[in-house]
Amino acid sequence: MVVQAIEGSEAYRYVLDEEVLKDRKAIEAAGLGPEDFENWGNELYKNGKYKESAEKYSDALEAAKKIPSPLEPDKDAISNVLANRAACWLKLKMWENVIEDCGQCLEFDSKSWKAHWRMGEAHRLMQGAKNKEAAILCYRRCLALEGLSENTSKRIERALQKLKTDDSEAS
Repeated sequence: MVVQAIEGSEAYRYVLDEEVLKDRKAIEAAGLGPEDFENWGNELYKNGKYKESAEKYSDALEAAKKIPSPLEPDKDAISNVLANRAACWLKLKMWENVIEDCGQCLEFDSKSWKAHWRMGEAHRLMQGAKNKEAAILCYRRCLALEGLSENTSKRIERALQKLKTDDSEAS
């Protein structure tokens, strides 16, 4: 068996044969779908394997593209995978990739607070006046969304305040 999925409490854990993993044809033959790759990526992310996690999220996006018409890929699922991959890029300090994935995510779901937040974080960490303005815009768009938890709102407000504080200290 190439991949054995063991259903856990919230996510799947994948027992993998490292040699087989190098062979994409074997993985495709195993019939893994977008959800399988996404769950796999989630497990890798939880274990701090951000590069490998990003690869699995990429595999999830590729698998979603292979879904034949008239069945269209689930836009919410694609949006979620893009936001998750952006989280990996953020951990790997690959700011441009974060911005690109978040931009694509927002094309599918303009109300994704995670995409607005992560794009803002990437801009903030890239520094510079133009990026600072972009970060503030992303954070404000995030705060304008309905249904944010109190913790999320406070987190975003702290990030905005930090940008303003940094600005006043520079003056």
